[in-house]
Amino acid sequence: DPISLRLANLLVENPPHAAAIEMTAIGGKFRFQKAVTFALMGGDFAPTLNGQRIAIGQSFLAESGSVLELSQARKGIRAYLAVAGGIITPMILGSRSSLGLEKLQAGDLIPVGESKTKSFWRTSFKLRLAPFQTLRFTEGADWELFSADAHQRLTSETLDRKSTRLNSSHT
Repeated sequence: DPISLRLANLLVENPPHAAAIEMTAIGGKFRFQKAVTFALMGGDFAPTLNGQRIAIGQSFLAESGSVLELSQARKGIRAYLAVAGGIITPMILGSRSSLGLEKLQAGDLIPVGESKTKSFWRTSFKLRLAPFQTLRFTEGADWELFSADAHQRLTSETLDRKSTRLNSSHT
């Protein structure tokens, strides 16, 4: 979800493609070792900061020792955690992505860059997407892992925007 990544970075005043943490289906628990501004974008993983529910699409200041917790996805499938200053990862072939090869484990320390801003400004916005006519996609590396029926459904059915489910007679 490159749009959510860019928006999360925008909320913490990072460059659009700064490294962030991408979560798919399941969130995680993060303890901040220093005060940092962060933002979440994408799916709703019921995020809490120090036990208090927080919003998606808004920047927050986490004090040193604060705990951010995200559960499993309630709506959407991916969420992005961006921190002011970005996450420091090696650049490989023009990308900072690990492509899932380096999954975070309990106890991992995530290096964070220095924020360009010295003060915290809470920012937020709501995103309204225009109705779309056609959803385009590219067959990825896992395309062949899906059945012929799945290929047929993806390429021929319409999306009900209210329920975000494919309109189909299949169960």
